[in-house]
This record gives sequence, structure tokens and C-alpha cells, in this order.
Amino acid sequence: LEQAKYFEGQGCSRLHLIDLDSAFGRKDINTKTIQKIRENISIPIQLGGGIRDNKIAKKYFEIGINYLIIGSYAVKNVEDVIKLAETYKDRIYVALDVLNEAIMVNGWENKSPFTPVKLFKHYDKTNIRGYILTDIKNDGMLSGLDINIISSNIKLTSKKFIVGGGLKDIEDIKSLKKIYTPQLEGIIAGK
Repeated sequence: LEQAKYFEGQGCSRLHLIDLDSAFGRKDINTKTIQKIRENISIPIQLGGGIRDNKIAKKYFEIGINYLIIGSYAVKNVEDVIKLAETYKDRIYVALDVLNEAIMVNGWENKSPFTPVKLFKHYDKTNIRGYILTDIKNDGMLSGLDINIISSNIKLTSKKFIVGGGLKDIEDIKSLKKIYTPQLEGIIAGK
């Protein structure tokens, strides 16, 4: 809660919050904390991690979470997520957690049969807001964004994109500005 307040106080326009416990199947450990954060900051929150059915998604929308990031569930249950997006238009991001061009699921532990291109075919003409592209091999490494992965994927869809995985410094942001399109909605800053 204090960290969330700090980010808001520093001028962040949105909080990116991932429930890693839920991503690894340990549900409801952080639900009360997530609710406290929502009640105590005014900036929008995008939440991901362990959202594996529409009931969980609805619960988070009901407590005031602005956007949901859906990964494994979006890969395994495309039709359900499309229906959810009809109810919650422009509030769902599909996670593209990419490792060697494959989308990883279940807390990045398992390789899915999908690539981003295959998911674009399912979701591009739906009411999802967009995609969150995470370059797993660079995530948390402070090694710099892979601009080629970002550039090649953003060209294949008309949906919004938030990117992450390896943000190192201001030079990364300058590199992103060189490929900027209005679709590029944001960048995730972790470490």
C-alpha cells in the first residue's frame, strides 16, 4: 500500500500490479491488499496474475480495478475472454508473455502453442483494449528493451500496446520514441 501511494505521489499515471501468488495458483492471499490499494489511490490500476475465470475477473472489476491483464486464461479460453470483453469493453489486456516467440502461461512456466500472431487473429476484432507484451528473457534483468520484438509485433495489430521486459534507462525510452505510434500506450517500469 505504501509503495502504491509512493508511485502515485511521484506522478505515475497508472499502477501496474501483478499478483504473483495467484499466478502460481495460490489464490486470495493478496485480495485484501489489492482492495486496500484500490481504496487508497486514485490513479487507474491494471491488475494481472491468476485471473483464470470470468468470476475472478468480475470480482476485481467490482472492487474498482480499472483494467485486467489476462494471460493463461486468454490463451486457453479465448471465447470466454471475448465474452468478458463484451461486458467490460476497453478494460481487458491480453498478456503476450513471450519467450523465443512462444507465449508462456501458468506463471511463465509452460509453453503454449500460441505466438502473438496467432492471438492477434483471435482478439484483434474484439472489445479488448489491447496487449501487454513482456519479453520474458529480459524481464527483471535491466538489460534494455528489445526494440525489434516490440516493433515487429506492434505492426501486426491495430490494438493498443503496453511493453515491458528489461527497461534499463532513459535511452530505452528514447529508442521507443523512434518507433512510436499512437498504439503504444505505455511502458512497464519494474526494477
